[in-house]
Amino acid sequence: AIREAQKGGGASVRLVPSRVSACMAGDRQSGAVVLQRFFSVLGERAGLLIYRDGDSRDYYCGGLRSSGGHGVRSGLGDLVLSDGVRYLGEWDKDKPHGKGVETYPGQGRYAGSFLNDARHGAGLLECGPLKYYGPWKNGRRHGKGVESLLLGAARIECISVLHEGALVRRTLVTTQFRGVAEAIKRDARRAEEEAEEAADKALQIANGVREKERERAAAEAKKQQDALIGEH
Repeated sequence: AIREAQKGGGASVRLVPSRVSACMAGDRQSGAVVLQRFFSVLGERAGLLIYRDGDSRDYYCGGLRSSGGHGVRSGLGDLVLSDGVRYLGEWDKDKPHGKGVETYPGQGRYAGSFLNDARHGAGLLECGPLKYYGPWKNGRRHGKGVESLLLGAARIECISVLHEGALVRRTLVTTQFRGVAEAIKRDARRAEEEAEEAADKALQIANGVREKERERAAAEAKKQQDALIGEH
């Protein structure tokens, strides 16, 4: 049942690839960023990046440092893509790196570890009725994980061994293998909790940036209004 769901059970049960990773390839193309601002939020260097129309990204709010006149995402931040996909979490050298949560509207989410812009380490991927608890390597499932599929009121679980995304073997979880499955799921849930904690902190920074930008815009509008009044 799990195999059939992944092969052709509809978009709601397919494993969702990382959209954030997919859009980063052209991140440094000329003119991609049409606006950048720098602020200090909660004692951290932070800022705002807005991308040009037609780019796969919409905007970024969060940790931001300047390098050669360009804003480099670092620390904790919030990236929203033009299709609504969102990454909240840790960044390093302009890439998702550490713990974070990537959400896919109407499809699911991944919460766990990232390394250099790819899922890497333990995490939990949820795609409709299908869940995958387990390790990743360079964006692909790798190692021993648990696949869990909700069919009606029943949930079927398998221990799956994968090598760089390719299935090696899959074993139905019975009483004999329940302990192994629960240990794998505990590791994934721990990574999920750490990712959610990082996402919450990233949201605080991002909301602080948004507030700073609102204050800047209001001050600029007042300045322009005062200038017009002064002319008359």
